[in-house]
Amino acid sequence: MKKISILILSIFTVAFFITSCGDQQKVVEIEELATYTDPATGFSIKYPKNWISSNTVGTRFLSYTTKDILPRFKSYATDGPAGAKIDYLVVNLTGEMTLDSVMAKKMFQENVYSAPEKVQIDGVTGFKQTYTFPLSDGKFEGEIYYAQKDSGIVGVIAFEAFADLFDHYRPKFKEIIASVVLPEIKEAKADTIKKIIEAEPPSKNLVTYTGKGFSIKIPDNFDVKKPRPNSYKFEGERRGDCYILIDITDASKQSNLDKIIKDNKSKFGGKDPKPTKLGGIKAYVFEYSPGGKIKRKAYFVIKDKKLYRIIVDWNKVEDKDLFYPVFMKSVASFKFN
Repeated sequence: MKKISILILSIFTVAFFITSCGDQQKVVEIEELATYTDPATGFSIKYPKNWISSNTVGTRFLSYTTKDILPRFKSYATDGPAGAKIDYLVVNLTGEMTLDSVMAKKMFQENVYSAPEKVQIDGVTGFKQTYTFPLSDGKFEGEIYYAQKDSGIVGVIAFEAFADLFDHYRPKFKEIIASVVLPEIKEAKADTIKKIIEAEPPSKNLVTYTGKGFSIKIPDNFDVKKPRPNSYKFEGERRGDCYILIDITDASKQSNLDKIIKDNKSKFGGKDPKPTKLGGIKAYVFEYSPGGKIKRKAYFVIKDKKLYRIIVDWNKVEDKDLFYPVFMKSVASFKFN
């Protein structure tokens, strides 16, 4: 399964200062708007020329105020740098997917969002929802738009800002959403060769993510998901079978790591694990293939009566050059807080 990824580029300078929650916050103004037009689907949007911008042809365009804001948008941390982003995502409808099913997928809990409101985007009726919640440095706020001109593809445009900044950018955001051209599926000519556009591999530029009791450096084009409480899944958009998963469970009743390893040996390949260290303390790692072309390393370590299990999955086809070296750097960066 192949997905599309984000590549974050260089950082621009700060324009002026405002005060938010008693602290001086640096804010990047929108100095001038440029236009990005996707060559594969024709989607188009205006964006701040002086912000960081990146794109993946046929799938995504992003614009961020600063490079420093990227880790915060991955974790939605309660405090950190002030900033904003513009995100234009193209979703191809496959199987039984519809516009409604795309709208149903949400980053936050459902009660955070307003009811869908009908709006006009690129001459068609789309939907808008707003969402907001308080953080330690002020209000986080977002707007998300859904619309489709072509029955097989949906455009999703989101504007988000931390530290009470949304109102500051709102006039320009309105101008930007008014500029949107929706994507369309372009039929290839019979005499042309279809070019498959691969998503980007994991970035070699790592950024720190802080979880409950730990921190780890992950590729800056990876997203974090929480499939269940005290569980963190880090993955990019190139392959759904290549990721880092961290699970944290209570070990107060059984804190003997050697016994835990013995009891779980059959579940993780059946072979004896290798001793190693994570965060500077004793750990074990199983290495095996759970099936198909997937290879896996499963790490076990106990800290403060908590069992940390780190699962690293990668595809054999791309392990040496793309995923494996970066994943090993991520694991080596793991620390306890």
